[in-house]
Amino acid sequence: MKGKAPGRVPIAITVCANDRNAPGAELLLKVVDYLKSNKLSDRVELDAAFSSKKAASARPCVSIGEEVLDNCSFESVKKAIQHALSEE
Repeated sequence: MKGKAPGRVPIAITVCANDRNAPGAELLLKVVDYLKSNKLSDRVELDAAFSSKKAASARPCVSIGEEVLDNCSFESVKKAIQHALSEE
């Protein structure tokens, strides 16, 4: 998801390449839905980073601008996105 607005906030979510049901994949879908439903898609640059770790050891890791959230929940990611967008 690549927005067109100037000063887009970069977001990267780590997804386990070996398991579509891994927490990172679920988190990515929730973030995409959140951005679209709140009309924020144009203000972000969302990427997925793929990990080859075993799914059992995979933990969602998200970077939003310069902030890195490890083993994070959707709620903490949502708050970090809101914070990053408010600083634009």
